[in-house]
Amino acid sequence: DPPPQSKRSNVEAWTAAIDNAKAQLEHQATRIVNLELALKFAPAAWRARNAWAEAMIMQYEKEVERARTSMNALNVTRKLQQEAAAKEFGALEREWYATTAKCVAIESAILDLEAKLGAAK
Repeated sequence: DPPPQSKRSNVEAWTAAIDNAKAQLEHQATRIVNLELALKFAPAAWRARNAWAEAMIMQYEKEVERARTSMNALNVTRKLQQEAAAKEFGALEREWYATTAKCVAIESAILDLEAKLGAAK
């Protein structure tokens, strides 16, 4: 940009404007070099980064699969243990009912005998 209208006759203002234009031109040249370098090297870097990301994803997926397999094995083991415990509880419950029934029968027999003894006196 040229200097303001009031400073257009000032040599220092024109020198500053020229220096500014040179700096902007150098900045644009640097941007062009950076873009050219990006065009040349960025695709390979991008592909390398994508390959690394895909490898990490595959590793995490394997870890997730191992965790799922371990979890499923644990669930199967727990289910089998619970089914075995259910059978044992069922057997214990049947034994308790049988013992309770015997106790009731014995108590009933005792009451009958006591009644007969009382009637015999």
